[in-house]
Amino acid sequence: MDNSRGNELQGYPSAPKRQIGGYRSSIGASLIVLSFIIGPACDTIPMQSCSQNPGSAELGLCIASMTTTISNAQQIGLDVVIGNRSNTSEVGKAWWVLAPAGSKAPWDAALFISKIDQRIYLAGATADLIWNTPVALPDALYDLALIIHVVGQDGNERHVDLRESGPIRLQGPPATPWLIRREEGAGPVVIESVSGPQPESGHADPFSRTVTVRNVERQLVGVSVRVSATTVPVGWEDHWWNGIALYSAHSTRSVVRASESQELRVGDTAASPMLESFPNVQFWVSVVVDGKTSDDVLIGGPDTFTVRRGVYFRPAAPGPVALTGLAAPSTWRHKADQTFTTMVTNMTGSSQMVQLWGYLAPPNAPRPWADASLQSGPIQFTLSAWTTKTISMRVTRPPIGIWELSAWVHYEAKSATFAHSDALFLAKPITVG
Repeated sequence: MDNSRGNELQGYPSAPKRQIGGYRSSIGASLIVLSFIIGPACDTIPMQSCSQNPGSAELGLCIASMTTTISNAQQIGLDVVIGNRSNTSEVGKAWWVLAPAGSKAPWDAALFISKIDQRIYLAGATADLIWNTPVALPDALYDLALIIHVVGQDGNERHVDLRESGPIRLQGPPATPWLIRREEGAGPVVIESVSGPQPESGHADPFSRTVTVRNVERQLVGVSVRVSATTVPVGWEDHWWNGIALYSAHSTRSVVRASESQELRVGDTAASPMLESFPNVQFWVSVVVDGKTSDDVLIGGPDTFTVRRGVYFRPAAPGPVALTGLAAPSTWRHKADQTFTTMVTNMTGSSQMVQLWGYLAPPNAPRPWADASLQSGPIQFTLSAWTTKTISMRVTRPPIGIWELSAWVHYEAKSATFAHSDALFLAKPITVG
């Protein structure tokens, strides 16, 4: 069994996997300016403005200044000067993240990640970097962190500088649906608006939408637009961007003229059993240009960020079969049989044979199945496509103490061979007396 618990990132931030460059949108009037100037202008060598980073000469790049501008409580402008204090040219990456105010490591708690600016910095030179980026986040205070990496000739990256600012107050968009981005749209074509579900076959179909896209380039661009459905596993509700893919509608293709917007009708109908099995389906709209994602938005609203914390712990993303519920009383009697229930869901469109276990083990046991004080199962059963079953499990005379309850499910990967698919832990311990 795979029992890895998914440790939080330690130390310095790593670059997002999807490297994106982007476009610059104009910033509106009524500016509220928050200036965070780090030292004087970085014009000549030596660059005294980088003195906050005493190792910058050895590391290469440093942040000379950073100014943050908030417009309409929803658009963030960042004006940054980066200097190269080394005697050689350096390849640098710069990006920023937004996280809830008070986050000790904003890059680990990021709700939004900007596009990455990657360029060559000549020895002793400076560069001005500008972001003007709309965000859709709930009304709250946020911390912003600007991160700089140097990319070596072997492709490996080194963290070299970091600046944090905040708290910054942002407000959510006034109308729904919100177009929520975890990562800033790369361009050259971005999503401007998405309608609600449109009528298909006599009913409103969530996969049928009217989507307006804008080409920010000065040339014709071919696009492919589609709606897809995901669901966020229980225990990961605060990671709404880590949804499991359920279904992707057929793509709508078009050509968008230079510097113009175009309205597209995207339509498809998914199998109803899938929607019935996953009442909390998320819907995403994606624009692809030349085989690469140009923009990707979650159709959501304030409820997207509402999290019921402290119920479950999930060590990793599930496979084709997911545990979607685990319930038990927090207090058990030592001399009595005890029952608990699990919910097991088939995340695929094909039937799955599964095996289910439950373990009562010491808290934080690295291998609950090996260190268990009690085991329930295995219980073997079949799940039809897109269906969920609730299974009652029983243990006899649980030992006195404080324990952690977990459920584990395998699926039949090939004939008579089962593989790990998911694990789910109750966050609250079980007390047996």
